Amino acid sequence: MEMEKEMEKDIEMTNGIDMGLPDSEDAIFAAEAESHMDLLEFVEPSVKESGTQRLLTQSRRIKNKYDLETHMYNVSSMRRIAIIYQPFSWAPLEVSKDMLHQLMTLTNAMRDVWDVVLSFRAQNTEVEEAFSPCSWNRHRAKREISYIFKYPERKAIGKEKVAWVIRQIGLYHQYSLQSEKSTWMLIFPNHQSYSLDRVAEIMDPDKHPLEPHISFQSTHIQSWRWFMADLEKEFHGLAMDILNVEIEESLDFEAMYYQLSRLRYIETRL
Repeated sequence: MEMEKEMEKDIEMTNGIDMGLPDSEDAIFAAEAESHMDLLEFVEPSVKESGTQRLLTQSRRIKNKYDLETHMYNVSSMRRIAIIYQPFSWAPLEVSKDMLHQLMTLTNAMRDVWDVVLSFRAQNTEVEEAFSPCSWNRHRAKREISYIFKYPERKAIGKEKVAWVIRQIGLYHQYSLQSEKSTWMLIFPNHQSYSLDRVAEIMDPDKHPLEPHISFQSTHIQSWRWFMADLEKEFHGLAMDILNVEIEESLDFEAMYYQLSRLRYIETRL
């Protein structure tokens, strides 16, 4: 019994939030009374359902850390996915710091997961927006990976204007080599990004354990193509406007005209 308590204490210290994370009232976590996450699980059929060969899918909304602990101790699943949402980009996560801490403790997740969580705070500079942490841990009994995946998305601004915005998804994946069980944590930028049904489809247990990583990225790869095409179109329009400006020797931007003309010439050769 004392040994078990010592092990729990070690896990608590390993995953504890004593690394300068903001308090729950700051702009990352929800208040305890409003905290929740969704658990999506693929479980073995019960005795009554023994005729069913496929794993059964079940989902449940967890509203406090005690409910989370009880559920995870009592329910065994081949794939367990904890799903956390933001109401909208840069809003606080819909989970409290204590509940997220409890999830990381129960799964014995690596500390690097908190780098992913911190990426969902409000971003103030372009460098912060571009930063994408990625960590990999190789243990004797398990493998772990956590990272931020960014993708462009078109967003309506007003009644007629549409602009590109950069969204991000936080992923953590733990795979047990012995039991072949997977534990996931997914953080989505809004409720419209991925429904529970869509996540269940991606996480189908008949697929290879690493296939969901490919599915998430392949879903958005075309968006990057159209995003870059729109940027190129905008650049071409700007370049043509500059090329068609009547330049006089007395104007100060003659040097600028030469540089942009040269840039345009090189761009047409690419």
